[in-house]
Amino acid sequence: AEGRGAALGAAAALLVAGWLLRGVDHLPASSEGAFEASVVQGAVPQDRQWLAENVHELPALYLQLFAEASGRIAVAPESALPFQWEDLDPATREAYASRGLFRHFILGTFTRDEETGRSRNAAALLSPGEAPRFYAKRHLTPYGEYLPFAALLEPLLQRARIPYANLQPGTTGGVFNLAGTVIDLSICYESLFPRLFARDPQVALLATITNDSWFDGTAMPAQHLQIAAGRALERQRYMLRASNTGPSAVIRPDGTLAASIAPLQRGVAAAQVERRQGLTPYMRWGDAPLLVPALMALAWLLLGALRRGTSYMKG
Repeated sequence: AEGRGAALGAAAALLVAGWLLRGVDHLPASSEGAFEASVVQGAVPQDRQWLAENVHELPALYLQLFAEASGRIAVAPESALPFQWEDLDPATREAYASRGLFRHFILGTFTRDEETGRSRNAAALLSPGEAPRFYAKRHLTPYGEYLPFAALLEPLLQRARIPYANLQPGTTGGVFNLAGTVIDLSICYESLFPRLFARDPQVALLATITNDSWFDGTAMPAQHLQIAAGRALERQRYMLRASNTGPSAVIRPDGTLAASIAPLQRGVAAAQVERRQGLTPYMRWGDAPLLVPALMALAWLLLGALRRGTSYMKG
């Protein structure tokens, strides 16, 4: 009974401490002041997102949304342009470059790996006067973005000609300097994995892009937004989250929404954000504090089993 009480007490203390620490600001206020940033939401239906004729329609749509955006940085969803960036006509790429004269953009697209020729699910970072930079998604979705044992299925894949069925994973992290701000960037369900986020005190802002239109009509898009809010809270950074069909949002360091766009609505949301640097308790220790009550509970279970075994032997 004593062991059980200790385990339950440790678990309760951890929960209470976590709740109390939720309201504690562990990072110093930025001395550089706040700036405005935007997220854009195209709300393109899933059954139209991948049509070949959209090679002109979608670039025009996001050029228009970027024109409506305000602030220093604007973020568009995963696969906003579901084509190879290299295959876009030069005029389209130049149009995006000229749009960046006064602000910086993050835009979901695809790129081609120079060595393997395979496609990568990527985010393009577009800054005025600079060549595009790309972050390639590292944690691919099984069966959606790659097939386990794909080598065995290569003849079938070649015959079926399914685009982007076996993507090349990225190999480098998502930390970039954009508009003088160090950003940690993730794509889609990478936001589920805290280990994919950098434990870098210089990171000042988070950004994630996703396309949750596959799950419209379910609870998943709202749950995915809550997960993103959890990442913002544990790192106490603002997060810019752009989703194709929503909800898109600017998330505060405490996990609440500073601005948002409702699901299935096309539009732009903007809010003031500030750079926040340093290490939070979660960035330092991760899930390690959870091991204490877990080990105590395991010890209580083992002790109980041993006692029952001893009683059985005596009886």
